[in-house]
Amino acid sequence: MKKGWMVGCLFIVLLLLGTSIPLALAGEAGSYSTIVVKEFSLEGAAIQENEDTKAFAQTLPPDFAQMVKSYLESMKASQNVLVEQPGKEEASLEKAVVVEGRFTKITAGSTAARIAVGFGAGASTVGAEWTVKEAGTGKILGKSNRNQHTGGGYRGITALEADSRYLAKYVASSIIKLLK
Repeated sequence: MKKGWMVGCLFIVLLLLGTSIPLALAGEAGSYSTIVVKEFSLEGAAIQENEDTKAFAQTLPPDFAQMVKSYLESMKASQNVLVEQPGKEEASLEKAVVVEGRFTKITAGSTAARIAVGFGAGASTVGAEWTVKEAGTGKILGKSNRNQHTGGGYRGITALEADSRYLAKYVASSIIKLLK
């Protein structure tokens, strides 16, 4: 109760003095003109012991970064969205944020269990955790994680592809929410 009262008084004093709340306190939604999406790492990811799943996992990082970029562009998140490949130096752009992360789990699950049992049994999963930070300062603006599951009639790699698309869309929307 006291804290709310003090914030209210501070706001009134600032108004009386003709001072506005600094942008840092009001949020910096419009201050970032570029979003740099780095390829997510597979380091430490739990990948299902299956040749098709392992092969899919190896192609996922560049494809996933492109999916996130496409969703950000379609959602009109920023004037400029770039994908940065591993091994290159981090972009030294002013007014930019960098999105980097790693996959935590990639499993195709069991099609038979999805069909026979249902209720989420045998679901495929693509999971990731990511960070959004300012490019220049390295200041972390937010962290998030998510496991995306597919049930129903999807089979094998098709389920993983669907999981990846839904996860990329979630990553993009979480970035937009963070920067608003």
